[in-house]
Amino acid sequence: MVYMTKSQIRKSILERRKNMAEEELATQSKKIALMLEESNYYKDCSIIFTYVSFPPEVDTIAIIEKAWSDNKTVYVPKVKGKELIFYKIYDFKSLSRSKFGILEPLEGVHIAYGPNTNPDELKLMLIPGLAFDPSGNRIGYGAGYYDRFLTEHKEQKFVKMALSYDFQVQKQLEAEEHDIKVDYIISPDKIYECRRRKGYDTN
Repeated sequence: MVYMTKSQIRKSILERRKNMAEEELATQSKKIALMLEESNYYKDCSIIFTYVSFPPEVDTIAIIEKAWSDNKTVYVPKVKGKELIFYKIYDFKSLSRSKFGILEPLEGVHIAYGPNTNPDELKLMLIPGLAFDPSGNRIGYGAGYYDRFLTEHKEQKFVKMALSYDFQVQKQLEAEEHDIKVDYIISPDKIYECRRRKGYDTN
């Protein structure tokens, strides 16, 4: 078996993702969104933390709009230094593009997620990444923002989920001690139960 480093895996996935046709991206994203919306994790969570997708990532714009229509609270992140700060948003009009072209909340306009949130309230967090494996290991973009955020808020009850095209799910990835695993991976045709949480299934 040929071993690939994290940087090699990132490069390979980025290349494959870049070569996907727009129609395929849209079709696969719709399948993934539908599987998410039909799951108990989505139905039972009133709070969703999610990144605002940037093509060719799996589309989260439609997921955010669906969450609003279902009266769910939506938080999206802003990068500040080496940290992620999540803000509650109600529409896309008050977001601005970062230097990387990613839509982020404007400071002073939105309410930041704070430590007073009920730790027992179930929260769904969609975590971005380039590669995942069935055990929940992930390779992100290399900055470690989500690992730090989840470590700092480990008292909170997050259901950690990745949205992934099929080719992003690898047989096995090398994990480091500080890496935070996801609980579930949703691909266009399957939900991987990486770390099954008591009381939750795929229906």
